[in-house]
Amino acid sequence: SIEDWDALQFIDGESSESVVFVFSGNSAGYGHVIPKGLDSEARYTVENLVSGDLQGRTASELLSGGLVVQLQAFGSGLWLITKSESSR
Repeated sequence: SIEDWDALQFIDGESSESVVFVFSGNSAGYGHVIPKGLDSEARYTVENLVSGDLQGRTASELLSGGLVVQLQAFGSGLWLITKSESSR
């Protein structure tokens, strides 16, 4: 189950970027990972560095729905989250 997964986030406060790594261990599954350290007034670009998928998301969307993660057993995911602008 995804409760057995590991996730790690590195936040670079100077560049307004963070990287999220997710590792599934021996259990495949689907779930959501909520990133930390977001500016509640900002918009973010979220890039899945494995698939190349690129999305624009508000901090509110990321804090409520998180990153959608689906991994096979012994899989990993990697996302780059970049602050793009204020939402106001």
